[in-house]
Amino acid sequence: MKKIFKSYYFSYFFAVGIILPLLPVYLNKELMISKPSVGIIMSFIPLISIVGQPIWGYISDYSQKFKLILLSIMIIAAFLAILLANINYVPVIVFMVFIFSFFYCGIVPLSDRFALEFAHTHNVNYGSMRLWGSIGFAVSTLVIGYVTDYFGLRIIFYLYSIIMLLCCLTVAKFPLGKVTKKSEKKSSFKSDLFKMLSMPQFIFLVLISMFSFSTLLANNSYLGLYMINNGTTLTIIGTLFFVSAISEVPFMLASKTIIEKVGVVNVLFISILATSLRWFLYFLEPNIFIIYGATLLQGVGFGLMQPCIMHYLKEIVPNTIVTTAITIISAIGFGFGNWFCSFIGGFILKTHSINFIYLLFFFFTLIALCLLIPLNTHFDPKIKSIDAKR
Repeated sequence: MKKIFKSYYFSYFFAVGIILPLLPVYLNKELMISKPSVGIIMSFIPLISIVGQPIWGYISDYSQKFKLILLSIMIIAAFLAILLANINYVPVIVFMVFIFSFFYCGIVPLSDRFALEFAHTHNVNYGSMRLWGSIGFAVSTLVIGYVTDYFGLRIIFYLYSIIMLLCCLTVAKFPLGKVTKKSEKKSSFKSDLFKMLSMPQFIFLVLISMFSFSTLLANNSYLGLYMINNGTTLTIIGTLFFVSAISEVPFMLASKTIIEKVGVVNVLFISILATSLRWFLYFLEPNIFIIYGATLLQGVGFGLMQPCIMHYLKEIVPNTIVTTAITIISAIGFGFGNWFCSFIGGFILKTHSINFIYLLFFFFTLIALCLLIPLNTHFDPKIKSIDAKR
């Protein structure tokens, strides 16, 4: 079953690596939308997830039809991508991007629900499965630069759709996992949700994610424009995304061991500190070789932060609302923070160079480092590792 999850994460994030980094470039180069406008448009994608992700999480946990819902939104997202490739009228395509984002935003949280359940039940390292998503993303960003240089940017939508449909075949093989009985579902869901929302650990984890992890996500919208501003080609942009994504692999693979030895809060501190240093170097706008070196810090940032947050979340919330918890932290911690970074970034581009966006990211990560203090205060010392049992 581990091979099924590895295959899925590789394929799905291969598709994401095709469309996500080059969507803002497509809007700017093919549709002639200005860079500030592209920044504002891209900022609404995570904003939509703030509403969309909790909706998908609530529907999934309440109905218990996890696999059916995941398959449905994946098929719809693939269909909408085809429509995006065939629309040239700017107001319509902007509207379609928003609709696409509503379905797209629910895929990863629902997928992670299956992987976390499997990892927790079988004492498997979640990071060892999730790292294949980083590999898939890395490979696609490396390849897609050459493909778009030859076929044009419109090809990204067709490739995304084809791979998404192939991913559906893998999702069909996912284990169902634990399902709450109908007689217990309604009462336990409401009480567990209230308990979760009143937990200090959960509140601070959401805030830390909002000010740190979200900058890593917002970077996907601006790195392409940042590199174009430095006179690089699409091929170099793809290579940079490849270096960024592949650097996550060794850290995700070793995440379980690192967290067990160092501790959850300490790992969060290290990953956020590395991310903060990366954004400060980007702000200084050094030569391309230093940018490549700074990009390797993605491994410490994303490669440790993501599995740490997900496993810690799995440990502190009841099983009846795991999907809802993931979608809430994705919507507020990742989505709202991502939206705010992208939205403010669009306005920054109107009066300043793009490297000032990374100064904003730098200050956000400093806030996250400060928020680690109250998280440490309310941290449950009984959770020794990411595989600890409640």
